[in-house]
Amino acid sequence: MLAMNQAIAQGLVIGSDIAFTFGPYAAIYTKAYHPATDHLMIWGAMYLGLSFALAVYRNFKNASWTMQLALLFVLGAFIYFPDALLFFYPLLVGASLYRSVAADEIEKTGTRTFAAIVVALFIPLGLLPLIKGSALVACIVIVLFSAFLLVKTGRRQLAAACCLVPVVSMMAFWGVAGQPVAALPRYFQSMLPIISGYTEAMSLSGSARELLAYAAEASAIVILVFLRKDVPLFLRSTAALMFSCVLFLAFKAGFVRHDGHAVIASTTLFLVAMLAGTLLSRYKALVLFLVAAAAWSYIDRAQIKTSPQTAFHNFKSTYLNAWTGMASRISVPGKLKEDYARSLAELNARGMVPALEGTVDIYSYDQAYLIASGNKWNPRPVLQSYSVYAPALADKNKEHLVGPNRPDNILFKVQPIDGRLPALEEGPSWPVLISDYEPSSFVNGYLLLKHRQPGSITPAQSNSVLKRTASLGEQLILPATNKALYAKINLQKSVLGSLSNTLLKPSQLEIRVTTANGIEKKYRMIASMAAAGFVLSPLVESTEDFGLLYAGTNFLKGKAVASISIEPVGRNIFWRNSFEIELFALEYKADEGVIGKYGFAQVEDRTGFGNPVLVEKCDGSIDSANGVSPAQTVVSAAALLNVNGWLALSADAAELPDKTYLMLTSEQGTRYFVETQQTERPDVGAHFHKPQLNQSGYVATADVTKLAGDYTLGLAYEKGNSMFMCPQFKMKTHIGR
Repeated sequence: MLAMNQAIAQGLVIGSDIAFTFGPYAAIYTKAYHPATDHLMIWGAMYLGLSFALAVYRNFKNASWTMQLALLFVLGAFIYFPDALLFFYPLLVGASLYRSVAADEIEKTGTRTFAAIVVALFIPLGLLPLIKGSALVACIVIVLFSAFLLVKTGRRQLAAACCLVPVVSMMAFWGVAGQPVAALPRYFQSMLPIISGYTEAMSLSGSARELLAYAAEASAIVILVFLRKDVPLFLRSTAALMFSCVLFLAFKAGFVRHDGHAVIASTTLFLVAMLAGTLLSRYKALVLFLVAAAAWSYIDRAQIKTSPQTAFHNFKSTYLNAWTGMASRISVPGKLKEDYARSLAELNARGMVPALEGTVDIYSYDQAYLIASGNKWNPRPVLQSYSVYAPALADKNKEHLVGPNRPDNILFKVQPIDGRLPALEEGPSWPVLISDYEPSSFVNGYLLLKHRQPGSITPAQSNSVLKRTASLGEQLILPATNKALYAKINLQKSVLGSLSNTLLKPSQLEIRVTTANGIEKKYRMIASMAAAGFVLSPLVESTEDFGLLYAGTNFLKGKAVASISIEPVGRNIFWRNSFEIELFALEYKADEGVIGKYGFAQVEDRTGFGNPVLVEKCDGSIDSANGVSPAQTVVSAAALLNVNGWLALSADAAELPDKTYLMLTSEQGTRYFVETQQTERPDVGAHFHKPQLNQSGYVATADVTKLAGDYTLGLAYEKGNSMFMCPQFKMKTHIGR
């Protein structure tokens, strides 16, 4: 998380200038070095380590030595995501207090001594949310239950300390990080829409068996803690609630986005099972441990696949790296800075961001490339476009673009995740980008936008052209217009959907888009993003498409959206059947001349090669042309022809051409050629077991505005000083506006 470290280094205020779930101590989570935040990471991590050791000691001091070793091994070998520790520490604190109240330890140790222990344990609860804001919920839960236990046993002053200590410590840690104390509430306010919108916007489906494995072990833990007969009912009930709340939070963290994140849940489960075992008989503790190990192993096999060798390597590295790192800091003081500078240089070499005059932001992510370039970084508040999944977040970023601190330059790339409709991400900002910024050129796949001079800005205007109620699954015909259509769609969850959203996640929505050229495509739809607003027509699928918006919608005529339908994946029980949609016609000043700035590949006749030779066979594929696969339909192009695939003279011999060309043959037999760029295709090399074919990929985005009519798209290649044509590629293509 270079961006969060850089934000602190530049003096940006978290919550105002930056809205994210990470706080000023994010480096403790990411372990990422930055000269400006290294002291926060080192001293903060050391303090947390000591506090963690105290909490572990108080809970595991009477556990068997085998359980103690097992805990050390799990902590060293299986913490792939630090989130598990952010959940585990608050529960350690709550369990320690429960244990003390149940054993009447307060009277035995003395009130002052115990108060000191409470303060020591509860101070870190003010730091954890400043590492990652989502830890706040677990901390609040433990503070409230701990205070309840103390009030119930007549210790109101200690209960007050439980509540006040984390608040005071949080303010102190916030100030030490260089953040203004008055901005602390805004930090949590700004992340509320990020956290609340995460479930629907970022969810991914996974195996239900993993959920069941987790739920079974978590239920066993809670039930066994509750059924403990040697403590009063209110004590064991409170303990069971603490365990269940933390396990539920870990469940959400792991299984909403059901990919590698699932190990957050499984690792937390493993740790919590061992903690619960310290409250139970050795037999029950062993059963919980073995079942938790089985559940962890089952989930790990599906996600991470940790081998015994990897586990022991992780264990060794966790404890050894701490010592070697400290030794390195002492013996070679400047090494970390040198490594940091070298890492920035490597990032800069990969990103190849040019030096630009003025401030710069980058869309949709890849902030590290921009920071490494040495340009003056001026990020929007929500600095990753895929996280702008609530209207409040989208408006915040839009306001940044029209405010006095807006960036002078923007490197823009369309980079949707999870199969989303591309225009959903930063949708409300698109009209502002088109009106207030002008395209300059394409730079390594990014469209470079420069802020227009104040006197030359003509704000985009929008006029409502349709407002109606529609139904899920209904095919909605869009108004015929030569203007871009901006949509706001209000999709609402049903009561069951809201409940499902709270407990785990609702079903996903998808939108089917049919364009004017008859192509139907399916994308993931995010309800909160759709409510914020987005460009629905023409269908913008790539950075090149976005660039053509500046030239006018005539250049995207074939991608004008004729109709849409929205429906849930699976049964419709989580979403209300009807929804509101409003369409606006966008009017803005277009400039056809911008196409000449983009540096797209040009069409040439290659007369210098004479007549190309038709070969008997080529191995390869046209994977897609303007988003269409060869088997689907006629390719339609108004201004650009984007084609990708792979080509080899012979896959068996792993023989590659010197250059690959697109070949457009008119109805009159005239041939035009477009030189492509080589791309990596490791999938081809793996399929044929020929590593040389990893270099067989090609891609081209060609300016075809000088052509018109019907053509056949094929492939040709250059070998030596001769041109050859492949016989099998014959894709019907229509060019024209």
